[in-house]
Amino acid sequence: MSKRQNQKLLYMKKEKLNNELYEVHLKAAREWGKAWKPIENFKHDTTNKELERKYKTMEEKLDKLTNIQMEKPYNTKKFYHHVINKTDIIFSNDELLLLSKGPKYNLNCKNKNWIRTRVLQAETSTNQLPAFVQQHTRYQVKKKGIKIRKIKN
Repeated sequence: MSKRQNQKLLYMKKEKLNNELYEVHLKAAREWGKAWKPIENFKHDTTNKELERKYKTMEEKLDKLTNIQMEKPYNTKKFYHHVINKTDIIFSNDELLLLSKGPKYNLNCKNKNWIRTRVLQAETSTNQLPAFVQQHTRYQVKKKGIKIRKIKN
C-alpha cells in the first residue's frame, strides 16, 4: 500500500469518527435537553484547563531552554596574548593585529623551497629572452645566486 493510499485511508477513518462523534453529540443533546448545556460547558472547561496546563509546561520548558542557551558558559581558561612587546618600539593597532596572527602572516616569511622556486622563475624568464642574451643573463643570475647563498649561510 502506497503512502497516498494509506493517507486516504486514515482520512476516511478520521471522517468516519468525526461523523460518529457528531451523531453521539446530537443524541446526547436530544436526550438531556436543557441539562445538556451545563454538561457541555463543564466538558469545555475541563478540556481548556487541561490544555492550559499542558501549554504552560511547554512554555516553561521552552523558556528554560532559551535561558540555558542564552547564558554564556563560565570560562576558566586564561588566554595569553600572542605578542608581548619587550622593546621601546610602539606598534600601532594594525601592526599588533598583524603580529598577533603569527608567523604564517609574516610578509618576509619564505617557504621551504624558495631558492628552487626563484631559480625556476629565473630560468623561465631567461628562456623567453632572445637566444644571444640568454647565456649572459644565466651568468648574472648565477652570480646573484651565489651572493644569496652566502647571505643565507
